[in-house]
Amino acid sequence: MVSPARENFLTGLNAFGAACDEPAVIAASEVGGFLRRGMTVAAFNLLETFLDDRLQELAHHVNGGATQFLDLPERLQKRSISQTLEVANARLRRGSYTVNELRAFSGTVGQSLSAVGSAMSVSPFTWLWSGSNVTADDLTTMLSFFQVDRPWDSVRHLAAELGFVTIDAEGDPLNLKDDLQALAAERHRSAHVASHAITSLWLRAVPDRILRLAIALDILVSSGAHLLRTGDSNVLAGKKWDPTERISIRFVRQRTRDFAEFVGSSKKAYRVSHDGDRLYADATGRCAQLEVAVRQSISREIVAWSIPAVS
Repeated sequence: MVSPARENFLTGLNAFGAACDEPAVIAASEVGGFLRRGMTVAAFNLLETFLDDRLQELAHHVNGGATQFLDLPERLQKRSISQTLEVANARLRRGSYTVNELRAFSGTVGQSLSAVGSAMSVSPFTWLWSGSNVTADDLTTMLSFFQVDRPWDSVRHLAAELGFVTIDAEGDPLNLKDDLQALAAERHRSAHVASHAITSLWLRAVPDRILRLAIALDILVSSGAHLLRTGDSNVLAGKKWDPTERISIRFVRQRTRDFAEFVGSSKKAYRVSHDGDRLYADATGRCAQLEVAVRQSISREIVAWSIPAVS
């Protein structure tokens, strides 16, 4: 099953990238500045919406397994109950709901809270943030409750494995937590300071930065959700799991005359085909439990990815 959250995110990100080159956006004028500020806010919203939607999908995935609520680590049981109440309360304060929307909202939250004695009906609020905008600390907490070991080191490791830039101009490792905080700060200034300057050059780099975070976070939380669903003994015992040891990647890359599948960092093609769609579909079918399928263009840009064990 294709993830609607992922498809919507990629559609939005592609539109954002195309908009970066629109004459009105790159213009050195008040109109151009206004549009660039708006796009900065929209870019951050793309990441937030993707994470929100994806966590809803993953809650459904976790709830469909054999694991019951009482099987969860005590820390996650507490988190599931307290965070569900906190996030629900925060969203009610910020939102304006119709009676029908309130009934649906309360029914979903109530179902989750009433299933704490046996069956699993964990709410996505377990991992969501209570503030109006996500922060780097929120994501640290989210990853830690998926039992991810060394959360931001794991994000950076995955980003490097996927071919993203993870080294700064001085040759030092990029701190992707700091990078997210910098994006959030620009989003805040763009939303609240009418004269804040955003350059076209800075804006063009945003899609890659957003994608780098989104795909790494998706892989980590999806893998963590699957370990919860399948009742991984170490995870249910409250132990952290190391993504560098458990997650692997299959790449399907477009080449000049064909498409080739590569396993991990291998330089030797595992399969070759003139049909990229078929090769990518077959590669997803060959993925192991925590293996990721990634499709790349001829310039090595990521155009699709999937965690087949989850979706």
